[in-house]
Amino acid sequence: PVTFWTNGGPGCSGMLGMMTEQGPFKLSSTGTLSLNPYGWNTLSNMLFVESPCGVGFSYSSLGGLDYNSSDSQSAKDNYNVIQKFFFRYPHLSNNDFYITSESWGGHYIPYLAREILKENLIMNDDSTAWMIDVRLKGFAVGNPYTDIYSGSPAMLDTLNAHSLIPKPLWD
Repeated sequence: PVTFWTNGGPGCSGMLGMMTEQGPFKLSSTGTLSLNPYGWNTLSNMLFVESPCGVGFSYSSLGGLDYNSSDSQSAKDNYNVIQKFFFRYPHLSNNDFYITSESWGGHYIPYLAREILKENLIMNDDSTAWMIDVRLKGFAVGNPYTDIYSGSPAMLDTLNAHSLIPKPLWD
């Protein structure tokens, strides 16, 4: 399979996931790399993406004047990244495809899933020669932040459960 990963945020580099979470390497505090035996690349071809535009190593040739990082625009941008990826690596285009993220990805990963399904339907009606029918099998979002009403109490409960805030503040 092929798995698309972008970190949550908005504003968090996809390199964080690649270098400190489920990527093929672990980065030590001294700057050395070692193999990550638990990296997702042991089970899937990984595509780590900087999203939305302006985070991490992504940039605009107009100095950011054209940044549009809404959830729906990020879905369109990421769909184009996926298309270009499969155009460059056509031998992977028939593989199962998964999209994953965390945190704020609870917003923009469902948007991306919808964008892929919508474009696949359009493509089946009016095929564009270079576009690939993305074989989306599913998506996953770890600790999804979908709204302030569910995200904030859960964060506070976690802080309290790990004794990271003093009892008077919790009360």
